[in-house]
Amino acid sequence: MAKDYPDFLVLDYETLSNKPLSAPVISLGAIIGNWEDVAGDKIRELEEDAFYCTIKAKRQVEVYGLKVSAETVRWWSEQNEFAQDMLKSNDKVEVEDHCRMFVDWCISKGITQKTMTYVRAPQFDYTIMANIFDKCNVPIPFNEWKIRDVRSIIDATFGTDNGYVPGFRETLADKNLVEHYAVHDTIKDLLQLKLCRDIFAS
Repeated sequence: MAKDYPDFLVLDYETLSNKPLSAPVISLGAIIGNWEDVAGDKIRELEEDAFYCTIKAKRQVEVYGLKVSAETVRWWSEQNEFAQDMLKSNDKVEVEDHCRMFVDWCISKGITQKTMTYVRAPQFDYTIMANIFDKCNVPIPFNEWKIRDVRSIIDATFGTDNGYVPGFRETLADKNLVEHYAVHDTIKDLLQLKLCRDIFAS
């Protein structure tokens, strides 16, 4: 019997601080789908169907008391060209709008209480999301009891301690995935989760 809900939601925030309870967010990327779609050209279809927005920081600081870290801003200034363009983007939305847009996207994709949500370090990205959605009075659109940590799954599968499949990062140049583009960061995590899943299924 075919499922009537997507298997997974993978999400990633980029921020202006490494302190999750006070970090302003500057972009959110997410992909949603089923495991059979994590192969070949279907990956690009997931990317085309992804959620992505860049977010204005000013209101987060002035209205909600979030704090920009000078050290993080300095770190961003040393990152790739995509990161610089993202920071300068004129397409940013207000933080409240990004919450509502994400909820609408999740609903449109058929997310249910059965969908698993995967995050690299939930204590960071999910804590950030929960904090900001609460401040904006917008309910989280997925089942919080279904959140799983990408790093823990990878380390348990491969016996690593850095949250990455051995050799995976060295192959990224061949996959045309841009560092710090939140959608591509979710795809990196999804590809590694699929490797873990295939090992346990074999």
